[in-house]
Amino acid sequence: MSLQRIASRCSVFLAAAVCAFFTDIAWSQSETRELESSPRFIFECEDSAVCAQSTADGEKAALATLEAVRDWFDSMGYRQTHMPTPLGKPKGVTRLTMSARCSKPKPEDEKQLVGTADTALACVRYEARYGMPREFRIPVSLMAGNSALRDETLAHESAHTLVSGNVAESRFRWINEAVAEAIGLQWMTKQGRPFPQVHPSFEIDLDLPFHEGNQEGYEKAPYFDFLANRRGGPVQESFDYLKDFFDNWPDHQRSVSLHPMAMLYEPTWIREDLKFPKVFPEFVARYNNPTEEIEKGVRRFYESVEEIDLPAIQVGTPFSHRPAIAEAKSFAAAPVILSVKDIQADQDIKEVDRLAAVTHEIVGAPAIDHLSLVFEHEATTNKRHAHLTLLDPGYFKDTGFLRITNAGDTPAATQDQKPELALRIDPVSFVIPTCIREGEPTTFRMMGASASEIRNFRLEASAGRFDGLIYHPPKAGQKVDFRVVIESPITRASRGIAPVRRPEIKVDLGTQTISDDSCYIRFTLDVPGKPRVVATQDIGRQFTEYMMPNGSSVYARAGAIRAKSNGQWSEELTTEFLGQVLDNILPMLGGSSGQFGSLLGNMLGSNSNPVLGMMLNQIPLGGLGEMLRGAGVEGGIFGLYAGLPTVISTIFGQETVPGLLGDERMKPTVVACPDGSGECEQYAGMAQNHAVTTIYNTQGAVVFLGLDQQRLAFEYGIPTEDIPPSWD
Repeated sequence: MSLQRIASRCSVFLAAAVCAFFTDIAWSQSETRELESSPRFIFECEDSAVCAQSTADGEKAALATLEAVRDWFDSMGYRQTHMPTPLGKPKGVTRLTMSARCSKPKPEDEKQLVGTADTALACVRYEARYGMPREFRIPVSLMAGNSALRDETLAHESAHTLVSGNVAESRFRWINEAVAEAIGLQWMTKQGRPFPQVHPSFEIDLDLPFHEGNQEGYEKAPYFDFLANRRGGPVQESFDYLKDFFDNWPDHQRSVSLHPMAMLYEPTWIREDLKFPKVFPEFVARYNNPTEEIEKGVRRFYESVEEIDLPAIQVGTPFSHRPAIAEAKSFAAAPVILSVKDIQADQDIKEVDRLAAVTHEIVGAPAIDHLSLVFEHEATTNKRHAHLTLLDPGYFKDTGFLRITNAGDTPAATQDQKPELALRIDPVSFVIPTCIREGEPTTFRMMGASASEIRNFRLEASAGRFDGLIYHPPKAGQKVDFRVVIESPITRASRGIAPVRRPEIKVDLGTQTISDDSCYIRFTLDVPGKPRVVATQDIGRQFTEYMMPNGSSVYARAGAIRAKSNGQWSEELTTEFLGQVLDNILPMLGGSSGQFGSLLGNMLGSNSNPVLGMMLNQIPLGGLGEMLRGAGVEGGIFGLYAGLPTVISTIFGQETVPGLLGDERMKPTVVACPDGSGECEQYAGMAQNHAVTTIYNTQGAVVFLGLDQQRLAFEYGIPTEDIPPSWD
């Protein structure tokens, strides 16, 4: 029992009389009496003066605890004590030496090996040669002091009696103290009087090799409690896994050939699912708090953290950085905080445009499989963590508290190594669907990051409800406000070790009106020297109406096409036969296959429209086929005709057009909306020597697209002129 441990306990129970054991106490002499005993324990006095200081009640209370602890050990299958049996007593009886202080060795005594400080609450003394426990010493003051401290200490010291070997000089002394302290703490939990698992004066020292802490092993006690909890079931019954530790404790001769971490690796002592490499990252995540100094004279839980300042971050621009971090020590968890000092943004930038995904990933190391990434209180499974944030200087102070754990499959294979950490910060936006119909679930899209990888956000609406990214709308006619709620991934506390949830951040995304029947997108194409063409998409019924210059119309949906001229409907033709009869249908409309094909060909990027062709080749999400599926368009090329207004408006969405124009830093300018409804945002640039202009309304929907002299105006909510029979 160390002085530091005593001091910490004294601070916990400051109001109790237990602190009196730090000094000699003038005890009144009492009449000589026979000391109390129990079936498995007897008291002996070091001298008569010590006996006179003890009370029968104190002895009975200590004996009751020791008997109960022994019963608990038996129920878990722990071995019997190594303590010698007093002469004339039955086997299994342990002598308890009552003393004024824990230990005051005489010069001729063997070297004392465990718990020998004069200020210790109690101690077990070991022989020097064989390492067998010889004395269980209990100061009188422990029995007269605080009962909780007494009972925890007696359980702790009882665990020491199950261990043999040259403990003090052994490389396993740390684990002897850690296991004993864990048992003492668990005994108090079992009694309904739990102690703090980690007192502020104990530094867990996670940045050091696990067996090289600064508190002789006491600070690692929570690890063994963590193993018990990880097994599941009642914690009071789950400490039986320590049976193998006690049954197979290495003697001095064997211990010198073993690695100090061997007992947390080898099946002799630990079962497969509790081995150190599998459990350590989760343990680090549980206790991952870089607590600052709480008060004068009280230290941090852990050693100082490596803090690295990042370069300036520009809002709206992808950011990547590979900080030079320190070496990851063996069996340790290197702490890192990447601090944000400078966030640059336009003065009038909207809050929604500050959304970003922050991704950390271990991308390189000599033995990368030995490494794990811990983010705040979360252990990752693939050395990668991503979260959503708001690039606001008042909110985004650092990218999160990281630890890189280093533990190989065997102690011998685990070596110090230099990891390579990659950081990315990418702009993120949420696309509100153009069409949201009553009773029809609609999927929102997250641009710039994977929604399956980022879990610290949710979408909310003023009406209706979200299930992930799927929105279940209310009745038609309602104007619904949408927002994203960011749950802070920063869970470290200013004191204590428990995760702390910070206030959520709510960011407005925009509004949309719920439709009753269907939703519509209409574009009007004006090309100098050519007739105007109007295309209206009925999103709910999944077809598009193309109005021809002579008043006739063509209707396309996935896999089929119909035409109407002079009030007469053509037969529905599937794409299987369309190629054979297309030249016969179009003349009926007063035009030619060249006229209809020219319209669709231009829109799809023929030689007459290289700009759009170039942009079609840059469609995000992996290509045209995926874009069509994302827009709800199926059926190949004629499926594209059926959903062309949606496809074009998606290609030129506000979140993608700067990149399509080759300038991801492009900022919009405020202009009057083409329909006079208010202010819109305009992007203008050059692509392959062609002038491109796009204008967006307040909902982020494209309302105008200019390609050189071609003009494409978008309108929303205007229905088609007609609906083909049986397509309703």
